[in-house]
Amino acid sequence: MIALASQRRAPQFLIEKWIADDTEKVLHALPFPIVERTSDAAIEDRIGQLEAILGALDRTIRVDGRAFGVLVFPSARVYAGDAGDELRDYRETLTVLDRLDIPFVDYYQETKRARWEDLFFGIQDHWRPFGHQEAAKLLRPLLLALAAERAKPTGVHRLENPR
Repeated sequence: MIALASQRRAPQFLIEKWIADDTEKVLHALPFPIVERTSDAAIEDRIGQLEAILGALDRTIRVDGRAFGVLVFPSARVYAGDAGDELRDYRETLTVLDRLDIPFVDYYQETKRARWEDLFFGIQDHWRPFGHQEAAKLLRPLLLALAAERAKPTGVHRLENPR
């Protein structure tokens, strides 16, 4: 303690307590709830958790006429024919977005005939330039629709999904 005091440094446990106290104050000041995951256990209801997160985003972002949309896309494994349960989860995700009336673009529906090698660098990697180009082409109508919806002068308007 004397050495720390001479260096004008607080002990680590005090620093950690100050951070925890400040974090707690910030979390209580936010206009939306933060859920902290305290377990490494597998998530049993991933789609339910996704719906809760999207619902919270919807309630927070759409305040005062703001809008948001979602680009939904699968991994390269789906295009390679090794999807496992991913396509089922993908369809359930689209159902959640529909139920919450959140505008979205279904990347897979528009690109499912593409070869995974054209869209992705590798099975575990992200898109190639062509994959990004396809995403941009699909996102443009959604972004334009969201911008037009936001430009409406009065009232709360719900955007129709541009599918």
